[in-house]
Amino acid sequence: MHTRQCHTLAPYFLGLFLLFTFHFGFTQEKSDEFSTETPYKTVKTHISAFKNKKIRPDLAAKTMGGNLPESQKAVLAEKLYEIYEKLGGVDMSAIPDNKNFENADKEKKYVIRTEFPEIYLIRDRKQWLYAPSSVKQISLLYQRYVVNARKKKSKDRPVAVDTVVYNLSSPYHTVSTFRYYIHDKHYDEERLASLFIAPDLTVKEKAKVGEKLKEIYYGLGIVIDFSEVPKNPNYQDSTTKENRYVPYSKAPGINLIKQNDKWYFSRTTVAAVNDLYSRTFLLGTDKLDKIAEKANKGLGSKLIDKIGYRNFQLLLIALGVLVFVLTFWIVHKVLKSLLIWKFTDHYILNVANDVVMPFLLYLSSSLLILILPSLLDSSDFLRRLIMITRIVKDLLLIYFLIKAVTFTVEYLRAKPLVKDHPERKGLLPFLGMLFKIILVLLGILLVAYDLNVDMTVLLASLSIGGVAVALAAQDSIKNFIGSLTIFLDRPFKVGDWIMTEKISGNVEAIGLRSTRVRTFYDSLITIPNGQLYNLMLDNMGLRFFRRYKTTVRIKYSSTNEELEQFVAQLTERINEHPKVASHKTQIYLNDLGTYSVNILFYIFFIADDWTEELKYRHECIKIILQTAREVGVEIASPPISVGITEE
Repeated sequence: MHTRQCHTLAPYFLGLFLLFTFHFGFTQEKSDEFSTETPYKTVKTHISAFKNKKIRPDLAAKTMGGNLPESQKAVLAEKLYEIYEKLGGVDMSAIPDNKNFENADKEKKYVIRTEFPEIYLIRDRKQWLYAPSSVKQISLLYQRYVVNARKKKSKDRPVAVDTVVYNLSSPYHTVSTFRYYIHDKHYDEERLASLFIAPDLTVKEKAKVGEKLKEIYYGLGIVIDFSEVPKNPNYQDSTTKENRYVPYSKAPGINLIKQNDKWYFSRTTVAAVNDLYSRTFLLGTDKLDKIAEKANKGLGSKLIDKIGYRNFQLLLIALGVLVFVLTFWIVHKVLKSLLIWKFTDHYILNVANDVVMPFLLYLSSSLLILILPSLLDSSDFLRRLIMITRIVKDLLLIYFLIKAVTFTVEYLRAKPLVKDHPERKGLLPFLGMLFKIILVLLGILLVAYDLNVDMTVLLASLSIGGVAVALAAQDSIKNFIGSLTIFLDRPFKVGDWIMTEKISGNVEAIGLRSTRVRTFYDSLITIPNGQLYNLMLDNMGLRFFRRYKTTVRIKYSSTNEELEQFVAQLTERINEHPKVASHKTQIYLNDLGTYSVNILFYIFFIADDWTEELKYRHECIKIILQTAREVGVEIASPPISVGITEE
């Protein structure tokens, strides 16, 4: 059996081994045309791929580091080649042909040209490749050294402006123009810079603001609904009545204003972008790249040689996740220990424990939103991931608050301040349920806000839908209003004994919809609050005193003196009872029965509930019997007639 399982699993282990080998580069393509063993060979491979008669962009792409698609790497490699050519080529004789090369700072890093230090090679495993951070800069350098140079050469010839794309006539057209020229395929530094009113900044600095704005939109998960962007050239803000438009309500500092019949990003936008950028990307946008590059020193370089540059970045992320999980586990244990030390009641402790986990998960999701933009490249994937994480965070917040309300209610109910006051004890669950409903509605609004739903439209829809729901749920609303009326008017409270025409029992709970009554048969009856409030009910629990009325029957053989003595002593002893209202006691000879002299026994107890009333009745009956024995009178019982039938 074990042998068969091993044979069955063998292909899977083999596949994993091959995948591992391929992933970490244990297999290496052997080609005379391709080599990245030294900085010299890497640059030669890159340049030769475009100089030879047979152009091989696929080989040039292999010199690019990072995890971009091969097709995109090939395009960037060709752009970098054009940059080299535009600047007069590369001095190959100056490039070291040493696989263990180290610069003056003892880093395995080589800068190709000093005029743009952004482009450099690093040692990745046993290869020398263009650093991932350098690959990201190629498009910008291409715009600066190649595209802009072409424009300068043709400055004597009028340049046709694409009015369809470059259009600043309205907020819609300005935002569309920004989206077009910020894209990698159409990137134009000058036109991008022309969208910003910032006379103190250079063209390059203003274009950098545009690039930051794009990354902010991805980092915050912002999606602009272009159908909502006004196309009116004379658009005015409804509040200020100015020609000003805010593309995204969550970032009001970023706005467009009208100037000379054109719409531009305002001066305040530049400051708002820089501030929002620093708050969005707490770790920067290339923190992992910098950490990995610094690791080229010392022992870190050996690790990178073995597992690769990108894999080293992934290892850093994995270590971060591991540290986070361990921290999460330790904090969770510490909080649980504190709760065990604080609360001795097991039920309260369990409720408190239910609050800890959603609280920690909420903090974790909040932290994740802060660091995700710095860990992932700006893309639609990052935008969707941020949006999903934000929704999960808000749902966890609502779940945590609901659990916190439950804990607060149960904790307060166990306190003497509430426990000894039935009306407060009954009010707390009602308030808790009311707060939970409010929190659920708040959660719906937060999720709608995260999904960029127009809140005015949503509230209008809710108002219209609310009318429809109200018509369809009249009974539920009636019961809810009945609940409010019961708690405001307080005709009864939890623990009271109430009586109606059909129901008699103790109130166990008062909810948002119904009230539960425990009958004296120990059954539980649920009565809708809307009906209960309209019933005529007798609240026996609000009595100041509880009456006890009975007849004490004494035999006719008792003398008048004995009867007088018995009544006098019984009255005295009953009035001495601490829970008897002595001013209401009535004990007198009341009637002559068929077989006894009847004495009226009519008293009132000071009792809070049925149980106490039974206890005091028990004590008073014992006093009656004890007094009768001491005086010498006998309690009468009905005569028993025995009939004899003759057969």
